[in-house]
Amino acid sequence: MNMKAHWNRQIDELNRMMASQATAVEESVQNAIRAVTEKNSELAVAVLDGDDIIDEYEVRIEEECLKVLALYQPVASDLRFVITLLKVNTELERIGDLATNMAKRAIHIAKVHSHEELPDFSAMFMEVSNCLKNALDAFFCRDCSKAEAVIAGDDAIDKRHHDNIAKIVEVIKTNPTNSDVLFDFLTVSRNLERIADSCTNIGEDVIYLEQGIIVRHQRT
Repeated sequence: MNMKAHWNRQIDELNRMMASQATAVEESVQNAIRAVTEKNSELAVAVLDGDDIIDEYEVRIEEECLKVLALYQPVASDLRFVITLLKVNTELERIGDLATNMAKRAIHIAKVHSHEELPDFSAMFMEVSNCLKNALDAFFCRDCSKAEAVIAGDDAIDKRHHDNIAKIVEVIKTNPTNSDVLFDFLTVSRNLERIADSCTNIGEDVIYLEQGIIVRHQRT
């Protein structure tokens, strides 16, 4: 088997591992969201238990990427591809950690029987879920248009988070009785906002991969 065939086989294996990791991460986020909305402790525990699998993928993918760099010393677009895999790999592991943080809050939220005064998070849950799906589609399809849409949508999710802060702080001021669970929801909102930030980073990585342009820090 020649060098090119070995390279292709290595890249196919990396893509397979990345797809498995992405599936695990997306499932973790969806389950964390459901655990919060349904006050489902069992689902939250499943998210916590699944985090080790995501961590294992992250380590294996990084090791394989470093091996590829050492063995094949890729250049140009091939080098950008491996660098992008390393960066997206890190972002996916971070998203898994954020889902875990949400699951921990969900366990506490599940113990609270009534919190009618809380703001409705359903829109933000949907926006962040779509943001993650589109970021992953952009990466696996190398779709710069979709990547740009993910980046453009980040400000709306940031605003949603800031609105959540204002609303929850106002509720705490007028009725501090449920302040503990309200702070849980603040943490959930913050983690959702950070998931969107990681999705934005993935979008920027896709543009780097396809166009060789570093767009990070260039947004106004």
